Amino acid sequence: MIGKEVIMNKDSIQLNKECRLYEKALRKLPDKDHIKVSLAGISYITNGKVPHFRGIRKEVFKEIRPILDRWKSLVTPKSE
Repeated sequence: MIGKEVIMNKDSIQLNKECRLYEKALRKLPDKDHIKVSLAGISYITNGKVPHFRGIRKEVFKEIRPILDRWKSLVTPKSE
């Protein structure tokens, strides 16, 4: 945005940090596994389904799961 100061709040900074960690973890995977883990992450966020991966995919999913849990809490409606 030209001419406008961008002010990042605490949540924006946290999201930016999480996105970088998520990307760094996924870069450990070959392209075909990157897609599988990314889609599994979306499924986990939207319906809580935990994938049954092995090997490096399992390790990467385990690494990004805390991030996915936070993102899930942001999109899941709170009980009233």
